Amino acid sequence: PLYAVTYQPELVSADILLANVTPKAAPQRMLTDEEVDLIVVFLHSLTSPRALDLNHYVPATVPSGLPVRD
Repeated sequence: PLYAVTYQPELVSADILLANVTPKAAPQRMLTDEEVDLIVVFLHSLTSPRALDLNHYVPATVPSGLPVRD
């Protein structure tokens, strides 16, 4: 929001942006459609309503036998 009023995408072409990308950030290979699908599924899982309550994964005790506190 802070920069929204100053952002002018028409002044920056994709060529200019791509010219400033470090080669280290360039992909080493193209992802397959299956790999892209798996990434999308993973990203959706991060925002799933089921991810809001993970208490059922918290053990009652740690391996030493000590209780886990709330």
